[in-house]
Amino acid sequence: MNYSLKKSGTIIGRAGVAAVSMVIVGLVQVASAADVEVTLSSAAGNAEDTYLSQATPTTNAGNGLVSYVGGSATDFRGVFRVASSAFPVIPDGQEVTGATLTLFPYIASRINPATTIELHRSLKPWTENGATWNTYDGSNAWASAGMTDGGGTPDYDSALIGSGHWNANDTPIVFDITTAYLGWTDGGWDNDGLAIYITGDESTESYVGFYSTEASSGGIPGFDPILTVTYGPATIPEPASMALMGIGSMFVLRRKR
Repeated sequence: MNYSLKKSGTIIGRAGVAAVSMVIVGLVQVASAADVEVTLSSAAGNAEDTYLSQATPTTNAGNGLVSYVGGSATDFRGVFRVASSAFPVIPDGQEVTGATLTLFPYIASRINPATTIELHRSLKPWTENGATWNTYDGSNAWASAGMTDGGGTPDYDSALIGSGHWNANDTPIVFDITTAYLGWTDGGWDNDGLAIYITGDESTESYVGFYSTEASSGGIPGFDPILTVTYGPATIPEPASMALMGIGSMFVLRRKR
């Protein structure tokens, strides 16, 4: 970040006190916004995902090529975690301005563009190869089966992190996860990943299957989830604000009598 300094001086009061202040003016941004795309896969070890099936409540699906969310004859809930190893290094003088998670649909049933797919912050340290409808790690039970079954105590935060809508099987769905990303990297959140489900899945017969992080290793390249992080020049307060905060250096010089 380049900037110039301007020095100004004024004589004030009968005592002849000269005040000289330094303020930052004419800020010049030397770097523009940029996007960093990271492919998320089990082979790279930079993400984990699975889904919970009400029909098979003790079966783990962590090695599956597809993760399902929604409801059909049974309910499905997805969980997804981006590992910290996938977080790109942001250059000095830059800050994150956005983050998205792109998922590629494999199949959908009885779903329309108005159906909302929701992302929420997971509150349990689930494991990819242990989570089932009944437990979050193969042995410890969710507060309510399926993260929340039939209105029980949820194991995810009620605040919506991001949402998306299905359009077609070959159209990726891009979720804005900026809030979660900043929480994981700067906000002190435990990275227990995301809960994914369809609004009202317990009363609908619609579901979507997304290619999982196992897609490439399972012989289906090009459909692994993608993390995209956008960054740009860090925000610097306006000169007036900086003066009010006492950031400008102030030197008081007494004039000789």
